[in-house]
Amino acid sequence: MSPLNKISPSHPPKPATVAVPEETEKKARDVNEKTALLKKKSATELGELATSINTIARDAHMEANLEMEIVPQGLRVLIKDDQNRNMFERGSAQIMPFFKTLLVELAPVFDSLDNKIIITGHTDAMAYKNNIYNNWNLSGDRALSARRVLEEAGMPEDKVMQVSAMADQMLLDAKNPQSAGNRRIEIMVLTKSASDTLYQYFGQHGDKVVQPLVQKLDKQQVHSQRTR
Repeated sequence: MSPLNKISPSHPPKPATVAVPEETEKKARDVNEKTALLKKKSATELGELATSINTIARDAHMEANLEMEIVPQGLRVLIKDDQNRNMFERGSAQIMPFFKTLLVELAPVFDSLDNKIIITGHTDAMAYKNNIYNNWNLSGDRALSARRVLEEAGMPEDKVMQVSAMADQMLLDAKNPQSAGNRRIEIMVLTKSASDTLYQYFGQHGDKVVQPLVQKLDKQQVHSQRTR
């Protein structure tokens, strides 16, 4: 996986209104040539998108909390806690003001894309004392809180294809299970192909969705009977 961009507090990104740095353009070109990820998005536009998101993160003082990378399924935007600030109140899905501000600013950026998104919540490995409410509940509720803020900020409801909970199953820092960096929200901007695959998985219709297995088996059975 090649990072599209990774925030560095000591090197703040230039505003989106200026020319995209040569290094950013090169990374975007390389990524675009290898994966052809986002529909109707050229390498330059990907670089501008990264710069725009970086600028928003800088204005919200969240440079150290935001990372982006290209994966086969699309563009992944990762927003995580650090040692100084939490996106949510500890053990709660109550969103903190600074994180809400960031999401509000990101809403029109995601809305400008033609692609669907998936919002996923992750927690650290600190366990609850009871089994009534656990990290599965918490990660799901936090992802839903992020979705709610994005939609209240004007992003259409149908932009979100899925909201999911991962609890502590995908730790970024496995050596430190309770590390702040494990607590995060991931927003995946899906490729068209990835969207179709997800539609197929849940039995819906996409451009590349194949016929359900049952229908295939039925047709094979009919054909077999006719050829006997």
